[in-house]
Amino acid sequence: MTKESQPLENEDDSPFARLIALKDGRSDSSVGTVSMTAQPHHVQSAGNVYGGLTAVLADTAFFRAVRSLLEPGDRTTTVEMKVNFLAPSK
Repeated sequence: MTKESQPLENEDDSPFARLIALKDGRSDSSVGTVSMTAQPHHVQSAGNVYGGLTAVLADTAFFRAVRSLLEPGDRTTTVEMKVNFLAPSK
């Protein structure tokens, strides 16, 4: 596996990724990207996107950044994560 930008095969083809509508991401030299378009089912009663969804996006981007540094066959998982919200997600 090279450290150059590579599409993440099957990464966006999980039931959870489909449920929250994750879009294709990249892993590139310790940088990871992920995106999604907020949909009505992502919004809580106050009109903001659920904070947990924001945390999922951060965790997915972290994973993709780390993945770009792994050797073939290596695996990783998030052991601990903390998110401080500065403002609501609209």
